[in-house]
Amino acid sequence: GQLREPLIKLIHVLRAMEYKHTTQHTELDLRTEDEFGQMSYRAPNVFSFFLPDYQPTGSVEKAKLVSPESQLLTAPYIVGFINGLISLVNWGFSDCYDGFFLVNGNSCGNSGLANYDKYMAGNLTYRPTSTLTSTEDIIEEMDLLLTGGRLNEKGYDIMISTYDNKLEETVDDDGPTSNPLFKALQAVQKLFFMTPEFHSTNGNKLTDEERVVTPNETASTAPESYKAVVYLYFVGAIDSYNVLVPYSDCNETNSVGDLYDQYVEVRTDAALDKDDLLSIQVPNNTQPCN
Repeated sequence: GQLREPLIKLIHVLRAMEYKHTTQHTELDLRTEDEFGQMSYRAPNVFSFFLPDYQPTGSVEKAKLVSPESQLLTAPYIVGFINGLISLVNWGFSDCYDGFFLVNGNSCGNSGLANYDKYMAGNLTYRPTSTLTSTEDIIEEMDLLLTGGRLNEKGYDIMISTYDNKLEETVDDDGPTSNPLFKALQAVQKLFFMTPEFHSTNGNKLTDEERVVTPNETASTAPESYKAVVYLYFVGAIDSYNVLVPYSDCNETNSVGDLYDQYVEVRTDAALDKDDLLSIQVPNNTQPCN
């Protein structure tokens, strides 16, 4: 099996859970690039969103296999994708609570129920087939729709228990509706989105054996020296005049006065106080300030 691409998983959810679009909202802005690193027609280069020979460290690399899709498995993208799917279940096609979709330029943020209809352009309308009467049958149908009938036995039991427990609840403010049936479906949908069967194409066969943890490999001898290049990428701009600021012992090499005083005079309100600066050491007489 292999990992599934985030954008494919999102489209899968919209289709399998019967997304319906409302007509009053027409201008949509999908923010999936920022949330999980993919957007249709916006690949960063000819290699798409990941390199074809990418190998994540660990068992895949040791087996000399490749997993290109794993290149998108960064912590921010993983969390962003799950948050977006939970928002889709609770709040529909919107940007509410880290949702993927900005509707008509209106940002919902975390404003909640009061602004729900204003920011939603559609929602998931899936309801179990009317002939299904038992929780087991409903979970089996959702298993087929979301995980291809591959949900393991333990996950199946968790889904059934969660669905039944939600049906018994009477009050729940997490979302636009308090109908117990809808709440049960929403809870199970969110659990399905966190199963390994949803994120990959292979089966997930559980065993009674504990996973073997490979000890970290360490070098036999410590390196004599270590150097690292730290690269900071600032989206937008950086105020370079506030990166390196005159600090102390600036008079001796500057005949026109203290460089820090000049810095404050020129930068006015943008100048940093000395108490907020971190000093660095430089060899004497190599810089305007020692």
